[in-house]
Amino acid sequence: MGILLAWIGTIVFTFGSESEAATKAAATLNFLGFAFLGTFLICGGIANRDIDKFVRLGMILGGVIMLGLRLGVL
Repeated sequence: MGILLAWIGTIVFTFGSESEAATKAAATLNFLGFAFLGTFLICGGIANRDIDKFVRLGMILGGVIMLGLRLGVL
C-alpha cells in the first residue's frame, strides 16, 4: 500500500499539471506512501521474531531512515 501511494504521488508530480493543487496532492501521496512503508518496516522488524536478528535490524533501520527523510529529521 505504501509503495503504491508513493509511486502514484511520484507519477502525479511528474506528469501532472503545474497547478498548485496537483503538486500538493502529489506531495501528500508521496509522503503518506513513505510513512506507511516506514511504519510497516519498523513494526514488522519488531513483531516478527521468526526471522534472523540482522534482517529485523535492517528492517527497523530502513524504516527509521525512511521516516526520518520524509519528516526532515535526517
